[in-house]
Amino acid sequence: MIPFDIASCLSKLGFLITFLAGLFLIYLTMAHIENIITTYKRIIVYFAVSGMLFSGLEVISRPFAHNYNGAIVFFSTSKFDLSQENLQILISIWSGFYFITIAFISFQFVYRYLSLFHANSLEYFDGFGTVVWMVYPVIPCAIYIIAFHIFCQPDEYADSYVRWEIFETYGIAISETPRFFMVPFDASGNLRMKKHGSHNFLVLPAGPVLLTPILSPLLDIKVSWQTGWMFTLIGLYPPFDSIAFMNRLFTMPLTKYEKQHQQRMVGAVKKASGIQDTLAINEALADNGNDAKKVCDNFGVIRAHTGARSNVELRSQASIEAHEENMEAILMKLKRGPKEETKVKLEKELLQEARSYNERRNSHDRFDLHCLTVNLAVIYAKELIEEARKKGLRTIFLVTGAGNNSPNGVCNTKRAIMWEIKWNMPQCRVTEDPSNQGMLIVEL
Repeated sequence: MIPFDIASCLSKLGFLITFLAGLFLIYLTMAHIENIITTYKRIIVYFAVSGMLFSGLEVISRPFAHNYNGAIVFFSTSKFDLSQENLQILISIWSGFYFITIAFISFQFVYRYLSLFHANSLEYFDGFGTVVWMVYPVIPCAIYIIAFHIFCQPDEYADSYVRWEIFETYGIAISETPRFFMVPFDASGNLRMKKHGSHNFLVLPAGPVLLTPILSPLLDIKVSWQTGWMFTLIGLYPPFDSIAFMNRLFTMPLTKYEKQHQQRMVGAVKKASGIQDTLAINEALADNGNDAKKVCDNFGVIRAHTGARSNVELRSQASIEAHEENMEAILMKLKRGPKEETKVKLEKELLQEARSYNERRNSHDRFDLHCLTVNLAVIYAKELIEEARKKGLRTIFLVTGAGNNSPNGVCNTKRAIMWEIKWNMPQCRVTEDPSNQGMLIVEL
């Protein structure tokens, strides 16, 4: 079996996996995932579809490449009954999908960054913004396709330069094969020019980023490489990407039904006990096997003790409200944009209020980070982790909130803390509490 036949088999396998994984990812995203915003669902679907098209075009056009001294030749080994012109167009479009992938990855990075640190900016990605971000990756793709198709067309010199090399290596006549060339220099070592109408264009800008056609003549290096194998490796990217997305979706927190069930239990305890501290009620339910009746029977005081959990005493509503009022008052002052010196002072007050509030709690492995700015929450979380280590604790719980009152339902504090721990504190492991979307579990 000749090399590009093996590559074709691998491409078909990659397309099959990409198609099945992509369809399942789209179905999972649109039909079963409730706790991500619509824009991000569109991003997932867009990326899955582009991956399927990318792999499908590779199967149809069967692109392969060969580097020979001062030339790169791209040719099609397709078995479909298509004209050379049509196969050339398919190769050009396939190559352009690489730029769609790169552009879209960069867009995703920007979107995730904004969702983490500037959630208010996400509104620009909805409505007309949806059209903008969907069109943006197509622009570099279109530019490359047009440039590649115009500037890399075959000519007599290029055909003669690689004719025997291609015939001896693959047993095919290059002049009868859909192909593109990058041959920067002529036989005399001069830079080649191609004329189109009244304009002259360099061949070089349209070529792929492979330098052997330039370096080989300059350094007098002999090259004969079957570089088409790289296409097969690139074609394996889409299925891995879809599988990675699915892994993220499968590991998301509570389903909608589970969250509603939890909310009903919390509501029942609030109604029966008169206590309105949602955080403490969630902790009480966890300590009592999610038995709302048992929590209520204890008249607001949790006496049961399970596993390594400490006894938790429900705080009075007055204490909670006083804390929230203090935090909100400081936050309002910060939002007015005070001078740097005043800002530093207010941030210290905000952090001290959070510390005092948590120190008054009976459970010393759970810490409430509500109402803190994102930066202060990250600083405080790192401080709590260090203190917990000194005390010999193995696990602490950081309450950040689920983001229900945040723009687009995104909790920036939670994401920022998870990011900080994962990247800068590798000795720790952080996960979302499966029973409380607004709590992080940090294993020290």
